[in-house]
Amino acid sequence: MRDRLVVSAAPSSIIRVTSCGWTDSSLFIELLKHFVAVTHASKINEQLIVINGVRLTVLLPHCTHKMQPLDRTFFKSLKVSYNTAASSWMLSNQGRRTSFFDMVGIFATAYNFTANIDKAINGFRYTGLYSMNEFFFNDETFDSALLTNEAEPLEICQ
Repeated sequence: MRDRLVVSAAPSSIIRVTSCGWTDSSLFIELLKHFVAVTHASKINEQLIVINGVRLTVLLPHCTHKMQPLDRTFFKSLKVSYNTAASSWMLSNQGRRTSFFDMVGIFATAYNFTANIDKAINGFRYTGLYSMNEFFFNDETFDSALLTNEAEPLEICQ
């Protein structure tokens, strides 16, 4: 299946498929290794190197809408572009069902239209991740997430 998906994918795409449809831990490691390899990061060429490795930022639950650069500047534009490309595909292929394989090409069209360096830079700036600004959000910013916080269950001694 993966080989057929690659045919209409965006240039330099790597296609991976999981049984659940989400990124799992082994796929994450594989993609991270790929990313480090293709950025050619080194001590001389510091694209994503912090002393001895890559720095990962773990986002708090229920906060990605504020702290995830892609959520802030990319996904909405990509969704609009995908819908436009899908509508165009359907008009050009009337009476034909859209398959998974067609969706890859439609996505590539939308991605190539949407992705640009300005969105990437602004995404990190709008989240306070680059340049790092620990005062970007105030204490009240994430108060709505407190609704889901639950106290640790009390252990009942027998």
